[in-house]
Amino acid sequence: MSEYQHYQFLAVDRPLTDRQLADIRKLTSRATLTRTTFVNTYQWGDFKGNCDLLMEKYYDAHLYFANWGYRRVVLRWPAGQLPLVVARQYCTGVSAEARRHGAHVLVSLVSDDETGELEDFDDLFGFDDHEDTAHEERWLPSIAEARHDVAAGDMRLLYLARLLCLGNGDPHHDDVEPPIPAGLDALPDSLTDLARFLRIDPGLITAAASRLPPPALRPRPHHGQPLRRRTVRNGNGHPPAHPFTRGRAHMNGVRTTPRHSPRSGGASSGRMPPLSATRRGRPVGFTRRQQS
Repeated sequence: MSEYQHYQFLAVDRPLTDRQLADIRKLTSRATLTRTTFVNTYQWGDFKGNCDLLMEKYYDAHLYFANWGYRRVVLRWPAGQLPLVVARQYCTGVSAEARRHGAHVLVSLVSDDETGELEDFDDLFGFDDHEDTAHEERWLPSIAEARHDVAAGDMRLLYLARLLCLGNGDPHHDDVEPPIPAGLDALPDSLTDLARFLRIDPGLITAAASRLPPPALRPRPHHGQPLRRRTVRNGNGHPPAHPFTRGRAHMNGVRTTPRHSPRSGGASSGRMPPLSATRRGRPVGFTRRQQS
């Protein structure tokens, strides 16, 4: 088997313009180009363009396969959907890197098998000669679907990036363990394809999923945001008494209001006793605080 390289790029958020297509065509005369896709396989020679530059300027997803063992996936998000500080909690080594370019955050995931054994891209996914010739182009669109899940707050793709680093032995020693997302034991097809393509050890995924607490013990977020308790305070800086607390205090002989109303002209029996003389009330509500 001779050496070859396979390149795919995908524009998800917006199609390319005629001017952009013309700029890319200058880099290669052999690639199959549309307004959303770039596909090419080199059995001799190499791609003359810069893959990182293409990702920065034009595309949202990239897959590279070299049959001598090197594989790479690059995904791009608007920085408002995936802040760099969040991506770097999971991308902590050479195998998974996160960086920002302009208004976007890019995550690069690499698997490099240095055994020297040649691989076949078709054999990797179980294709045979009877299938159509466009099957190679299906894998990057499948993996790219996970971009939308990350933008919606699903961190499973990023946690797979961390497991990729762990499997390759290249996380930093001072890294703080990020939260383990739920659902690692039931990955969607997009993440299953990603894990298979990058050779992420299934045992690591299973071990991480087993560390999650049972569902009944997990906090129940509302639309992806945790509920946080907030104590509402009155003008004196004290939490107000719960209405049932005030009622019990009155029945126990502790007055919480003046005997005579000042408006009626009667003499007041004095200031209202401090809240501690009755009983400090409970928080009266919850708020959903947005996270950055």
